Amino acid sequence: MARTHVLIFSMFCLCAFRAGANGPIRLAGGPNLFIDDYLIGESKNLARTTHQPEKRPAPILPKAETWHEMPLFFLRVIYDPQARIYRMWYNIRNNTKGYPGTVYAYAESQDGVEWQRPNLGLIGVAGSTNNNLFKVVPAFGLGFVDDGPRAPDPERRYKFAYYHLRKPEGMFVAFSRDGLHFKDWPENPVLTELSDIIDACWDPHRKQYLAIFKANSVPEDGYKGSTPNAPEGYRRLVGQSLSKDFIHWSKARRIVVADPREPGVWEFYGASPQVRGNLYLGFLRVLRDDLPEGRTGQKGIGWTELITSRDGENWTRHREPFIDRNPEEGTFDRAMAWFGDSITVGDQEHITSVRL
Repeated sequence: MARTHVLIFSMFCLCAFRAGANGPIRLAGGPNLFIDDYLIGESKNLARTTHQPEKRPAPILPKAETWHEMPLFFLRVIYDPQARIYRMWYNIRNNTKGYPGTVYAYAESQDGVEWQRPNLGLIGVAGSTNNNLFKVVPAFGLGFVDDGPRAPDPERRYKFAYYHLRKPEGMFVAFSRDGLHFKDWPENPVLTELSDIIDACWDPHRKQYLAIFKANSVPEDGYKGSTPNAPEGYRRLVGQSLSKDFIHWSKARRIVVADPREPGVWEFYGASPQVRGNLYLGFLRVLRDDLPEGRTGQKGIGWTELITSRDGENWTRHREPFIDRNPEEGTFDRAMAWFGDSITVGDQEHITSVRL
């Protein structure tokens, strides 16, 4: 059940540059955030604190159909200036016999808070096309980029990456003119050095697409212990890859790993990237399947942390929770509080996540 979480970032528009140790630091246009120490020349008697967003009490997208088991946390929200609406693409999981296992759905909003599900008439389910589904595929992840109305190739304005769960496994990509009718690239998969969580964005500094995804551990990492249904030493970690055309991707490399000396089983369910000013910002989904959720027999909790980078290659993990779970009985986010996407609405950041 999707909820929206609202955060007011402390944003400072620093124009031109500030003096650094090696000369001026030239700043990109737009807000430049003080999440790391890069833009701070000097500080005294100060402690950095991660403030958490204020959570809305009611869901913005409740369960739509009887066969919907759970909206997943894979989603993308974009403002369309031509149509003057906010657009959301999201992933739904279902285990009901006779229904599609995973589907991708679509919603629209005038204000980024109240959402409607338009009848797209594209996908037949239970004998009816009266739904908001646009793609049925055994897949997880939703790496989604809108190149905008001035896209060099209008037929590929909307770029969609997902992890296909059947052979051949890997990252599949699809393209669309309108964000609803997608054509899969005929030579999929385009990347196989990854696992089943994918997020993506446009990197304006390097003029490339950036994909961040789940990357599994290897025996050489030396991890000990495991969680239920996982082999000894297995960990979910985070990797990334770059592409100039969303088709040909660089060799995957890991950017966030767990410390093998840290007690417990720390894992990460990918990280959603954004570029704000000179800052690469990622929302890291932390998973602790080795810890109890609170109810009898229920294990597994998760929260969201921030990761930052100034070059898009070397990332720093900020270990204070940014979106934390609520351990109170009966709360919607008692188990997980994972980031889905965010978008600027007026002077606020609207952050969407999904109850798990």
